[in-house]
This record gives sequence, structure tokens and C-alpha cells, in this order.
Amino acid sequence: MIERCVEGSISLDGIAPELFDCLQVNLALLAEHHHGRDTGCRLGTSLTFAPRWDVGSLPTVAPSIAQHLDAANRWLGLAVAQVSRAAGAQFVEIVSDGAVRFCVADAFELPWLPSFGRQHAEHGFLIERCDDAWIATDAYRNRTPWGEAEPGRWRVQLNDVHSFGEVEVEVVTLVPAPLAPRPSTVSVDLGAVSEYVEAFASCADQTAAVEALTLETWLLVRSRHLHAAARRARGLTCEPAELAHLERWETLAEQAYIAFRRAARGQADARRVVSELQSLLEADADVFDYELDESPAPNLVERTVLRTISASFGLDARAIRHDSELRAFDNFTSMRLVEIIERIESELAVEVDAADLVASNLKQVGDLVRIAQRARTVTNV
Repeated sequence: MIERCVEGSISLDGIAPELFDCLQVNLALLAEHHHGRDTGCRLGTSLTFAPRWDVGSLPTVAPSIAQHLDAANRWLGLAVAQVSRAAGAQFVEIVSDGAVRFCVADAFELPWLPSFGRQHAEHGFLIERCDDAWIATDAYRNRTPWGEAEPGRWRVQLNDVHSFGEVEVEVVTLVPAPLAPRPSTVSVDLGAVSEYVEAFASCADQTAAVEALTLETWLLVRSRHLHAAARRARGLTCEPAELAHLERWETLAEQAYIAFRRAARGQADARRVVSELQSLLEADADVFDYELDESPAPNLVERTVLRTISASFGLDARAIRHDSELRAFDNFTSMRLVEIIERIESELAVEVDAADLVASNLKQVGDLVRIAQRARTVTNV
């Protein structure tokens, strides 16, 4: 049995859940528990447009779990101590020591959500042992077709946790770490914008394209409001042009939802949305008073490699050159290089040939671009 409760060590006060997606919000909540109010909005410090492309599917701006954890480490002062995938008794064993842990599971299996039993999607929450029960804390807020998702805490009885944990859960132990400086940046790759909107406009299945755009615009709207909140937290004034820009984003999300409703009546057409979507993405940098990157757009593989290296070492992707020596980056280790390669493989949905993974092939950034491109060529043959 699961019921609402007031117990638990994590306060829900102060968080602005409408700024975050369903994984960000509880990372932000945990960060504010450790570091204080307004820490969570640091996730909006850098506004980037870096869609992920999976082979055979539409692109998405939804970050992977690994990218969310990287952002928590970089911006929220939350370092990953351990990551486990567990179910049933193993899940119970991991969460039984009283520590608060961040978990990711299928929203279809989480009974406090309106999407329970209705929709499959990755969803984050916090869980801790409290006396004779487990407390699940979830600050997520959203209006869904099945009702409102509202922030709250839920008590899970001991005799119910086994069934609660039958589905596989990603269990992450996060520990507080120093907060890093946060230089605000906006990164807009015009080539990526064009590829992104064209993928939806030209998709053979326009119903699928319109449905995907409802989620994409929802994520984009929240990330823009989060960036605005991060700017305000640093004392930057919200200019009228910025407010008008955010209002246009809100209107676009409404238009995407209307297009989705029309799709159910056999009137699916993503092109009604993508023109305004492209215009808003291209305007982001100007509105937020940062220089728009108009350098020639690199190809998908190069963008993925540069973005991964940038995230791993906290660098500006535009400052990374093909002839940059990997070992020259601060905190470079062979294990870090392995993690980078694995992330590149995951983002591009490829597997690098083992024969390429030798020291002589892994000296410079350009080496990673070449072996990733070779792997993608082999995959697409």
C-alpha cells in the first residue's frame, strides 16, 4: 500500500517544479537539500541545443540519464558515488541503509503518478528508509491527460516494497561536492537546428512526428524558463524582449498540443509547428544576450564527439580543436577516455571496432572523430 505522508528528510519547500523535467526536478531537490535554496536552477546556467539522434528514430532534446548525472556533478554539487540497476530483493538491500538515493524507473510502474499503468517513460524520484517504511519523494509537477502530477511524499510499507521494486530501477548514490563556478553561456548550432526541424517536417509518419513534438516543445519551454531563472538568480534583469520570447515558446507548446489533438482526427502535419520552432531556436542566443555561434556546422559525429568531450572536461566545445591532445585536458585518465568512448557509442548508437581502441589511435580529439565516423559508417552499411 502506498499513501501520501509528511515524513522524510527532504523538504519540498522552495523548489520551483515547473522549471524542470521529470528527471531534473529531484536532482535539483536533492541539491537544494545539500547546498541551499536556488541551487537547483544552476541546471539552467548553460543553455545548449544538443539533440540526440538514435538510429532509425526522431531526434530528441531529452538528455540521457548519464547526461543528467553529468549535469548534476557539474552544476549541482552532486557527485556520483555508485550506480546500480536492481529489482526486487536486490533493490530492497541497496536502499535499506537510510541514505537518500536518486532512482530512475518506468513511470508506468510508479503508483503515485497519473501515468501509472498508462504511459511508459523514464522518471526520477528520491527514496529513503524511514522507520518501518520507505519514503518516496517526488517534486515533479505537470498536467497530464490523466490528471495532475503534484509534488509530494509517499509512504511505502515494508511488505509492499518487494512488489514496488519488481521492475528494474536505476539506483544512484549521490554525495555532496563543492559547487563549481557557473559562467553563463548559450550555444546554438545552426546546422543542428536545421537538421532537427527537418527531421520532423520530412518524417514519413507525421502522426509520430507531431506526437514527438509535443514532448520536445514541452522540454524546450521548461529549459528556457530554467535558463531565465538561473540568470535572475545571478542578478540579471529579465528584459521585455526575454519575456516576449518566453511567451512565444509557451504559445508554440500550445500549438504543438493542438497539432497533436488534430493528429488524432487524421490531420497530422508537423510543418505547422516546425517553422516557428526553428525561428525560436535561432533567436535564443540573441534574446539572452549572447553571441550566436555562426561557424560552419560540423557533422553529426563531430558534434557528438565535441559535445561529449566538452561535458566531460567542462570545456567550451568551440575551443576544442581536432589537434587538441587528449592527455592535455585537466583530469584526463584512461578510465575517463573509456567513459567518453562509451558515451559517444551510446549517443550515436554505434560500437567502435576494438581494433581502433589502441593508444596510437587515441592521441587527439580528431582521432576520436575518425574512429566514431568509421563506426557509424559500418553501422549504416
